[in-house]
Amino acid sequence: MAKRTPLVWALCAFTAIVLGHATVAAFAQTQKTPIGVHSGDRPGPGCDPPVATTGAPVIPQGAPALPNLTGTYSGSDGGIYYMQQSGSLLWWAGLSVNPKVPLEQQWHRGLDFTNVFRGTVYCDGQIVGNWADVPKGTALAGGTLTLAVHASGGETEITHTTSTGGFTAQSWRRGNTGIDDLAVSKATAMDIVARFDAVNKNSNDTLHDNLKPYRDATVVYGRVITTQPNFMDDPNMQPPHINYGVDYFPAVPGFRYFGEVARDVQGFCSANNANQDGDFDLRVKVDLRRMEPDFFKTGWGDRSNGPTVFLQKFRRAAQDPSFAATEAYLGAEAIMYGLTGRCDRGNFGPALLPSWADHASNSMLVNGRPVDGAARRQNPEPPCAFIQPCPWLVRRHPLDSGIQLGKLLITAEREGAFVRLTGTLVLDCGHSTLTENGPCYDEVDDLDRVGKNQNQEIHPIYSIDIINYPFRPEDADVVARTNLTGAWGGSDGSTYYIHQIGNIVWWLGQLRERQPMQRGTASPIIGSLQYAPAFSAGRPPCDTPNQCWAFATVFQGTISDLPDGSATIAGEWGGVPQSTSQGNAGGKITFTLDRTHKKIVPAVRSTIFPSRIEKMYEPEDITPPASVATVAPAAAGAVGGGSATGPQKVTITATDQGSGVQNIWYRFSANGAAPPAAFTFAPGATASFMLPRGSFRVDFYATDNAGNDEAVHSITVGVVTRQP
Repeated sequence: MAKRTPLVWALCAFTAIVLGHATVAAFAQTQKTPIGVHSGDRPGPGCDPPVATTGAPVIPQGAPALPNLTGTYSGSDGGIYYMQQSGSLLWWAGLSVNPKVPLEQQWHRGLDFTNVFRGTVYCDGQIVGNWADVPKGTALAGGTLTLAVHASGGETEITHTTSTGGFTAQSWRRGNTGIDDLAVSKATAMDIVARFDAVNKNSNDTLHDNLKPYRDATVVYGRVITTQPNFMDDPNMQPPHINYGVDYFPAVPGFRYFGEVARDVQGFCSANNANQDGDFDLRVKVDLRRMEPDFFKTGWGDRSNGPTVFLQKFRRAAQDPSFAATEAYLGAEAIMYGLTGRCDRGNFGPALLPSWADHASNSMLVNGRPVDGAARRQNPEPPCAFIQPCPWLVRRHPLDSGIQLGKLLITAEREGAFVRLTGTLVLDCGHSTLTENGPCYDEVDDLDRVGKNQNQEIHPIYSIDIINYPFRPEDADVVARTNLTGAWGGSDGSTYYIHQIGNIVWWLGQLRERQPMQRGTASPIIGSLQYAPAFSAGRPPCDTPNQCWAFATVFQGTISDLPDGSATIAGEWGGVPQSTSQGNAGGKITFTLDRTHKKIVPAVRSTIFPSRIEKMYEPEDITPPASVATVAPAAAGAVGGGSATGPQKVTITATDQGSGVQNIWYRFSANGAAPPAAFTFAPGATASFMLPRGSFRVDFYATDNAGNDEAVHSITVGVVTRQP
């Protein structure tokens, strides 16, 4: 294979200067040598001169500059790709979008696939790197990727050359203008307040008339409960429910059944019945130790009284002996539909707010997946005649109730489900009959009354993360599976979607799922803490005051185990841009992983990454584990034929590529005898036991951490097939 000579480099430089990058890319298609397989000289990163294997570097005159690839691209796979070039490194986050809905109207992206990429850009227009899916989407693959850059008429196109791992996109195109993620239509920007004003209930009143959105996106952790104290009214008994629809027995006390009616827009608007407008209701005891930093200082938009009001409400927990020192209370509600328009006119526009009865891009998410609230009216009999949500009817006590979504359960039973909620923080001004100095109880001149009324809400909910074993607070000492793949929550309210492949860790970290939609004010918005020093010094990183933030970080690192069971994760990251955010050039960073494999912490305090990242849940796993049995000593003829010669040791080993093996079940009985009714439980992926001399039947199967059981296997040990 030919070397690149100084003449070739000079020609490349001349071409770039005279004809521009488009011609360089075309020239590279015929002249470039594959990266990494050179004999003799090899190209350095970017447009560095080739480094000779012997002697001094070959330095061409006027080497071409790298193209600037930072921006937002449309992929041929239908995805939107946010790219950040940092010197010769190119990072991206690629997220799928719903092709049936205009991009600017979509709340959630990346539900089908989300992939990240890290590659090196070379001056010949070639990009060579690696990619991986992360579990924000449903795919989990990864591999290598080689690309070529083309530019013409102010547009940049990147094309797929070679890949491994099944990567599907073939091209990416960047237009002259970016995508404004604050817009609802191409001509109209619509922030969170305008969205509330535009969304109507079926009673034809605006949703905004009884809600005050003090904050765009709030993240809280807490326990689902049934009783929320209210010092001005009687205790508020509310198990998880959807409060509308037909009655059903046994009903949740005091609430109507999750009826099959009104689970579509027509039913939603029918009969002028306000009860058809059903909220998905929870009561949550909030863990104040997990509030994001400076909760009472940032992100309040133009709501001047918000910080004072919520400071008093949440701190009341520490001031009043009726509250635990680390607890406050919230009502959490997901709306049924987030549509614009009015029922009496029948002219509905787009869904602007996430809701539990909507689908796909504008649905409330539960553990990262859309809630499908559609009805199945063909079989209208309970307990679950429709898809989901479904009432949980298997209760130990009449007040034990819950909402089931697939395999997940939201319940107040026992200690209550531990959840993370993301949504708009509001004061509920419409559910109280008291009018004295209220009914919102948000008057700053009567803070005592403000503090005694725990009537704040997250309404509407954008997402619910149900945190199950072994990631709840009470599981702090439980060691999780070694593989880190899953969804992790940052202490600043961020979410990190991590995929571990071997000892390589990839992630996409999002401060919030979308950019803030609050109107800019003199107060910093959510996520701007990292930019505070620059603003204070008069060097803001963007032109619009306080309206820039780190949309997402892409990271690739390597895990190194330590003797105490912990580990380090060392690698590089880049911040990809979105809308008016220019992204971040990134750099190198090292994290520590605790011995339980559930907490990641920057080794050195960071202004970009949260002080801790904790695992919440793992990807949905529908594939059961696989187990095999071995027998020793395996004397000739002892298994499957011949005669049994002595005791046998049976070892069952299971593997699972998804959530990991939880336990193995087994039983055995003498051949010809009835097997025991119960299986023996053995935690972990291996089980061993001894069988005495004789012939036995052994039944076994494995269960993974997602609750999937494999089919029962049966083998015969020590069978005598023929007597002499």
